[in-house]
Amino acid sequence: MQYCRFCGTEALNDARFCGYCGRALTGTTKDSVDTTGPTQPGIMTPHNIPIILSNQPQPDATHTGTGQKDGDATIRPGQVQGEKAQNIQQSGEHQYRSQSAQPFSYHAPQQLPPVPPMPLHEPHQPHRSASRQLDSQVHGFAARLMARKTTKWILPLIAVIIVLVISGISVVLGNSKAPAISVSGSSTVPSGEILHIHGTGFLPDGSIVLKLENGLALSPLTTTGRAERGTDREAGSANGSLMLAAGQVTQQHLASNKALVVSGAGTFDADIAVSDTWGLGSHTLHATENLGSRSAELGFTIAPKQATLVVNPSALDFGKVATGRKVLLSLLVGNSGERKLTWVADTKGTVWLTTQTHTGTIQPGSLQQTIDVAVDTTHLKVGNYQAAVRISSNGGEVQVGVKLTVILPGQQQAKLNINPGSLNFGRLVTGTRKTLQVALSNLGTEKLSWKALAGNTNWLTLSANSGTIERGGRSQTIYVTADSSRLAPGNYSGVLQLNSNGGNQKQEAALVVISPPHYQSSRQTPTYVPESLLSVNPTSFNGNTNCSYAQGQGWFCVINLINSKGERNLNWSASSSGSPGITFYPARGTLLPHQLMQVNTFIPDTTCPASANLIFTGPANTIHVPWQCLYQDPTLSVSPYSFNATADCTFSSFTQVQGWICPATLISTGTQKNVSWSASSSGLPGITFYPARGILPPGYPMPVAVFVPNTTCPASATLTFLGAKKPLNVPWNCTSPRLTASPGNFANGCLSCTVTLAPSPDSQGIVDWNVSASGISGITFSPSHGKLFPGESVQVTIFVP
Repeated sequence: MQYCRFCGTEALNDARFCGYCGRALTGTTKDSVDTTGPTQPGIMTPHNIPIILSNQPQPDATHTGTGQKDGDATIRPGQVQGEKAQNIQQSGEHQYRSQSAQPFSYHAPQQLPPVPPMPLHEPHQPHRSASRQLDSQVHGFAARLMARKTTKWILPLIAVIIVLVISGISVVLGNSKAPAISVSGSSTVPSGEILHIHGTGFLPDGSIVLKLENGLALSPLTTTGRAERGTDREAGSANGSLMLAAGQVTQQHLASNKALVVSGAGTFDADIAVSDTWGLGSHTLHATENLGSRSAELGFTIAPKQATLVVNPSALDFGKVATGRKVLLSLLVGNSGERKLTWVADTKGTVWLTTQTHTGTIQPGSLQQTIDVAVDTTHLKVGNYQAAVRISSNGGEVQVGVKLTVILPGQQQAKLNINPGSLNFGRLVTGTRKTLQVALSNLGTEKLSWKALAGNTNWLTLSANSGTIERGGRSQTIYVTADSSRLAPGNYSGVLQLNSNGGNQKQEAALVVISPPHYQSSRQTPTYVPESLLSVNPTSFNGNTNCSYAQGQGWFCVINLINSKGERNLNWSASSSGSPGITFYPARGTLLPHQLMQVNTFIPDTTCPASANLIFTGPANTIHVPWQCLYQDPTLSVSPYSFNATADCTFSSFTQVQGWICPATLISTGTQKNVSWSASSSGLPGITFYPARGILPPGYPMPVAVFVPNTTCPASATLTFLGAKKPLNVPWNCTSPRLTASPGNFANGCLSCTVTLAPSPDSQGIVDWNVSASGISGITFSPSHGKLFPGESVQVTIFVP
């Protein structure tokens, strides 16, 4: 039995290295163990005794016990582990290189104080010494084995990493073209629309991430080239190893699922949906490569959404109306876009159908405007009638179907009609209010008396609770306001009860209340909480530019009230001076800290120039907002905004000259004076107007019929109306008519076949047709050519030889 000179571990007589510390054994006996700075021998669990491996002694091996070591080999407490690892590696290399052991010498420490020797074994338990010896031998062998494996694989791994890094750098250096992104189309995009971008000069077959200036990563809707939206698998397997070797892989990229793969030419194309939440104004888009730090940026601008026309209801049913009567129903016209909407209403030349309001403008956020639609049965016979109200605007066109049944006079009575059928206030933050409108009409033959009740719905208030509508009189509007200041977050519903001598109706109301946003307050509780201050935006109104206007009704001006300072609730109220009849919806309320509320202010129609004062009062301040309308030059409006021959015109084949008859309505706005107007055309010869000129009173609709002679379609022309400061140009176009054949084929064959030809139902104009055959010679047709007018058809006989 021998002992390790350095740690005192027992070892077999034929062992060459210590199984615990890995140093060479020199045949040391128990009494000659050097215990200077020894380490407690490791002990494995008795039940886990591994196989003992040892080297057989070689004849030429020498174990001198002395030799040469590195100059700093002085043993100090705490250094045994480092030396142990060194000796393990040396011993491993020794065994790996040669079958004969080379001399291993060591200089014993000279200057450290002696340390009492540690017990090597317990005399009364000899089996413990044997177990300890077996454990230490295996421990040393495992350490040597791991050292050899680490040495074997670490160098190839480092070489691979270096090659990959150099490869990545060479790819970056080889791609000398700087990356760039550009917009395909306009760099000004309305919110909710698509931004089309194109990238060049990026690493071929690489990947990029698109981000906004605030760091928001974007997911394109569609991409081209190899620029398909990356998946976790693509980002992790295809690109992850290369980026990991370069030390640039990011967890955000691997998990984001928003990487774009660049094509082999270093390009990509992507479509980005512009969100409403990004905010209007200038923004910057960044495209950054995932390998390397190269990036490109692009500036773009988010513009307000286009004006969007909204009309309710989609159809008007007057029901049964006695002959000699005039009755009215109402339409509500709104703007769901973010730009000013200008609209014009007409009835497409229907003489028994008229609109009481012909034109208007609606600012974003403004309340809806009312259009009274009247039917006059004075010159109508008993029967059913249909027509349409056309509302044209810069935000689209809507045609509202109208139908009625004319009957003989009968019992005289009033009849109540309401629009819309229900009220949906949407989502309101606690403490805010919202106003909607209800239009009441009288379809009967007697005066209508009505009453409105909100019942137990204490969060609804009405601008009027009763009223009367004369026979044939204009509709009346109730402004219904929902107040969430006393409601907890949640869903609410209520019923508006309308009773009258012309029938009773119920109108359901729905509301969702949500909690207000939380604002960070200072950690220290202030000793004084300042009074909240009321702020407004805008600070003035010009009725011609930043208010909605309906001719014959008046202006709606939207103002934002803000609780801008302090941490207290703010109670406010509104009043006016300078012009009678001004009303506010709502007229008072409570603003939470930092809260914003919109207030619609209605100023009745008056002759301009005019002015008024809108007064908003809070607990600590009062704000005066001036309002004025100035004289402005007249403006001409035409309904429709453009003509499509198929949809807006009627083709006439019974007149001496065939062509299209297109009804239009001409209106002057923005003036209290008569306008002298005239009409002309360009693009097609022979276009005539009936009338072609005249005097147009302010706000008065002038019906104008436009006749366009028959021409080969497709074709286009421009109708020009003069009289205002700027000419009004209205486009006209027609599309090629289509021919239909029935039957479409002769599957069973025939010698004498008949087919029916006719213009398609949506075609306008005269169809010049001819027929021919292929595949079988000698086929004849009777007739073989001709003309088809709208609504006509012709039978063609086919003779097969």
